[in-house]
Amino acid sequence: GSKMVYTQRYDKGGYVDWGQWQIVISDFVVGANGPMLKNSEILMRAEDICGDCNYINAMKFLPGDDNKLLVAGNLNGQHVYQMDQYILDIKTKKLTRLLDTDDWEEGSCITKDGQKIIYQTNIDSPTESDLDDQHWTSQPITREWWIMNIDGSNPQQLSYFNVEGSPEYKEISKGKAMITAKCVISPDGRSMIGIIGIDKGNKATDFALKIGIIEFR
Repeated sequence: GSKMVYTQRYDKGGYVDWGQWQIVISDFVVGANGPMLKNSEILMRAEDICGDCNYINAMKFLPGDDNKLLVAGNLNGQHVYQMDQYILDIKTKKLTRLLDTDDWEEGSCITKDGQKIIYQTNIDSPTESDLDDQHWTSQPITREWWIMNIDGSNPQQLSYFNVEGSPEYKEISKGKAMITAKCVISPDGRSMIGIIGIDKGNKATDFALKIGIIEFR
C-alpha cells in the first residue's frame, strides 16, 4: 500500500496522565534514503470528540471498506481503563459504539469474512481496575479473548485461560493468571496469532509475554 494509518500520542494529560492521542494517515514513501512518511493528516483526535475523551487507537479497517475503521478508546468520556470499541467512518467522522461496558476492550482483529470481531477484555477478571492508579501494567488483572458480531451483538467468550478446569487452564496457564493482547487473523482465516501473558508468580502483576497460535475448527 501507499498509505499508513497509525495511532500517535501527541501530548500529556488525560485520565491518569495517559496522554492525548490521535489517529494519523500519511503517505508511505520509499526514497533514496529509505522509507519515510510524508503528507501526514490527522483523521481524528480523541479530545475533539468530547471534553473528557483522551484516548483513541486504530486497530483494523473493515474488510472491503477503507472508510470504516475499528477503533478503541474512551470516546464517550468514560475512564480510559473502561475503553470501548467503535466503528469510525473516516469520511463522515461518525462513531458507532459497539459495546457499552465498564471493562477494558482493545487489541482487536476482524475475521476474514468481516462478520466477527475478536477482542481482549477483562470482563471476568477476579479483580477490578484501580481507576486512580496510572500504573495499569502492575495491576492484578486477567484478560480473555471474546468474539462478537461486527455490529457488537452477541458477545461470547472465546478463550478460557483463567477458567479452572478448562483445557487452556490445564495445559497452558496451569493455574497461573493470564492476559490476552493484540491478535491478527491469518490470510486464509483459519488461524489467529495473538499475544498472551502468563504470570511469573507475583500475584498477576508481572507477565511473561508470548506469541500463540489458535487454529479455528
